[in-house]
Amino acid sequence: MSFDEVSVNLYETIQELQAKYYEKIRHPFVAGLELTPKCNLSCVHCYMSDYPNEVTLSAEQWKHIIDKLHDSGVLILYMTGGEILTRRDFAEIYTHAKKRGFIIELLTNITCLTDEIVEVFKKYPPATVSISVYGMCEETYSAVTRRPGMFAKFKNNVQKLVDADIDIELKFIGLRKNRQDFLEAEKWANEIGAKFKFNFEIFPTLEGSDSVLNEALTNEEILEIDKNYPKAARVYALNCNKPNPFIDSKRVPVFTCNVASSLCYIDSLGYVSPCNKMRLKEHNILNEDLGDIWKRCIEEYANMLAPEDYVCGKCPAIHICAPCPVVNKLSTGKYVTPCPKSCELSKMRKAEFTKKVYDKYREEKEASLKKD
Repeated sequence: MSFDEVSVNLYETIQELQAKYYEKIRHPFVAGLELTPKCNLSCVHCYMSDYPNEVTLSAEQWKHIIDKLHDSGVLILYMTGGEILTRRDFAEIYTHAKKRGFIIELLTNITCLTDEIVEVFKKYPPATVSISVYGMCEETYSAVTRRPGMFAKFKNNVQKLVDADIDIELKFIGLRKNRQDFLEAEKWANEIGAKFKFNFEIFPTLEGSDSVLNEALTNEEILEIDKNYPKAARVYALNCNKPNPFIDSKRVPVFTCNVASSLCYIDSLGYVSPCNKMRLKEHNILNEDLGDIWKRCIEEYANMLAPEDYVCGKCPAIHICAPCPVVNKLSTGKYVTPCPKSCELSKMRKAEFTKKVYDKYREEKEASLKKD
């Protein structure tokens, strides 16, 4: 098949193109590029904290990979690390990808941003710069990152992107050390016109260590935030009564996300995996074509079926949970054995958000559908 024959104009949005075309034919649409495992911060919760800090690929090797992804029909890249801006040749790699026509999202802590990079972004704007927020004051920020003096750089560099009219997203990582800054971070995002996302759930490191979980909030604390944060409460209220689509099925997939349907991940040495949390060291894109790797290695995860006793296949809280098999494996050693804390939190949310007090969200949704 020639991907030149596919007209994006047939679809109203990029998301529709992904769902109705790429996922249907199980072809990689999005590729994550881990430009480096190195980072200038040392965050207490980092899932890469015990991952080998190996020498990464050169700019020329990354450009070669980008060319191969282009020829394979990939449309979106997200560049991540480590910290991507620690690479002195970041602009060279990024500009090459932009000139090849990719839609690019950048994941960064932004503390290493330079004026030169800002000028590159003005000329070749990224689709989004997703910026991790670890705190809203020096004390909190340094407690999480273990790098005193970085908070001012973080705030100043965010403002530089705002002033340059670059699309940004602030992503708050909720921990014991910074939970008090959550609403202030959202307020700031609103003030500067940035999108705001958040996550309070932490998972083990890539090597399976659960030491980072000491930094996580308890399930009770997370649920309390959910209950008092209308945006979260609305989402859970609208999803808590949805039926489990696999409850009567004899063929329950282990992976229900976009792993092996439209997503792949390339680590800092060129090895291809289904996602950033799963690190396979079997096939390197420098030596093989992405299509061959996809068929020989990645597709098996899309076809992986759960055993009959797979508890998620019968769980009424599946739409609250959206179980991640890779987090399961990092937590329990098996793709199909749920992480106990995540499982408990999903059941707690199910019990809470089915209560009548949250009917207002369901009634609003129903009225909106009738109006449309």
